[in-house]
Amino acid sequence: MKLNPIIAIIGALILIGVGVGGGFILSNALFAGSGESDGVVTAPTLDPSIAPTISYSQLQTENERLLAQVSALSTQVAVTPQAQTRNLEEDVVETVDEEKTEAPIAPEVAVAASERLLFRISQDDSQAIFNIYEELNGSPFTVVGTTNQVAGDIVVDFANPNTSQVGEMRIDLHTLRTDNGNRDNAIRRIFQSANEEYRFARFVPTDISGLPTSPVAIGDSFTFSVTGDLTLVATTNPVTFQITLTAESETRLVGNGVAQVNYPDFNLIIPSAPFVANVANEVDLFIDFVAIRTDE
Repeated sequence: MKLNPIIAIIGALILIGVGVGGGFILSNALFAGSGESDGVVTAPTLDPSIAPTISYSQLQTENERLLAQVSALSTQVAVTPQAQTRNLEEDVVETVDEEKTEAPIAPEVAVAASERLLFRISQDDSQAIFNIYEELNGSPFTVVGTTNQVAGDIVVDFANPNTSQVGEMRIDLHTLRTDNGNRDNAIRRIFQSANEEYRFARFVPTDISGLPTSPVAIGDSFTFSVTGDLTLVATTNPVTFQITLTAESETRLVGNGVAQVNYPDFNLIIPSAPFVANVANEVDLFIDFVAIRTDE
């Protein structure tokens, strides 16, 4: 793509007039865009009425659970002939005293009804975060970027949590903020987020492992892994998030997740800047979220 001659001349004058450092900062502002949100970010929705397509790890876990149930039932029905005879003799004696003794009443056990419920991430209560190490003016410094422009759906079955689903997650990269406006401009340039095609980071789950196999009660917390395809700009790589989730109520889930990526793997280039050195390849990714039950 050819650079507009007028823009090229302006850039040259900037470099001559205010120096390389100032030119870098101002060119960031010219090409990065405003960084303002165009509205509420959305992600593809899940339909809880559709039977789930569970991942390979979920299928393995479900098979193990069913095999354990079959084994337990086999043990219960494996009664020897001698035991059967002894039980018949005991039944005759027990019949005589049946009218004198009342059978104990088994306590009722509350079991969650199987129902697939849709939860949607609340942007007012959630945020995506990244951390990356660098040296600023010769001193160690951790850059922290955040945005609340996060979207995604979760389908939960409290009675059969291993069949739960996590939908595609989207993050508006154009709205990331750090402690410095010039750095924010640089980040938007790195992600090319002014281009609508690259504006959103997309995480598409492909496998879920470690979900509970027994019913989940309100107040329970559990940790599991979600592996998926993360797309930044035009490059996609597999990434695994470790998620901790708490069923705070029947209508509210609270959770957080963490993963680590190497930004060069996504063909991202961090331009050199005055006073910044030794930028680490590793980037820590975090998501703190609240998901609210919805009937949509």
